[in-house]
Amino acid sequence: MTSIRTAALFAALALMALPARAQSNGTYTTGMGYTIEVTFDGDSLEVYEPANGKRSVYARQDDGTYLFTNPVNGISYTMEIGDDDTLIANKPGAPRENGTELRRVGSADAAEPVDEDEADRMLGVAQQYLARVQSDPDNAQAWSFCGFAALARAQGGGDSQVMQSARALRQIAVSSANPCSDAIPDSIWNAAN
Repeated sequence: MTSIRTAALFAALALMALPARAQSNGTYTTGMGYTIEVTFDGDSLEVYEPANGKRSVYARQDDGTYLFTNPVNGISYTMEIGDDDTLIANKPGAPRENGTELRRVGSADAAEPVDEDEADRMLGVAQQYLARVQSDPDNAQAWSFCGFAALARAQGGGDSQVMQSARALRQIAVSSANPCSDAIPDSIWNAAN
C-alpha cells in the first residue's frame, strides 16, 4: 500500500512539473459571428465580449480549466485550453465534445492604428483597393477582401476582421503570396489557414 501511495505522489509531482499549455491573449472567435477578447493574468482568464460590453473573470481550477459563475443567474461556465490557439467554452462536467470551440485569430490590439495619421493612411489604402474593384473586375473579390481588411484596421477593429479577410482571400488565391501586405500584415496572412 505504501508503494502505491509513493507512486501516486511521484506521479502527482511529475504532472505538476510539466509545463502548462500555452496561454495566448487575443481575439478568439467561433467563426460564426461570436467573438471575444481574452486576457490571461496569473490564475485568471478575463473574457470581454465586445458585442455587449460584458466582462467575465474565470478562475483557474485544479484540473486546468477556468471557471466563471454568472452572479445574475448562478449558471457556471468553463473555458479549457485546447491548444495554443484554441479555447473550448463549456459547462462544468459536460463532455468536452459538447463545448464550443473558439479559435484565436490574432492578438487583441495588433491591427489597431497607432494614431489618427495611421488611421487616415489605412483608410487611403482601403479606398485604393476598393477602386481596384472597379478597374480590375476579374479580381474584384480579392480586392474587396483587401479593402475590407484595410478598412477594419483604419477603424481599429482588432485582428479578427483582418484574419477573416485573410482566410477568405486564401480560399481564392492562386498564389501563397500575400497580395495586399499593406492591408493584411504578413504575420496575419501567414497565420491564416
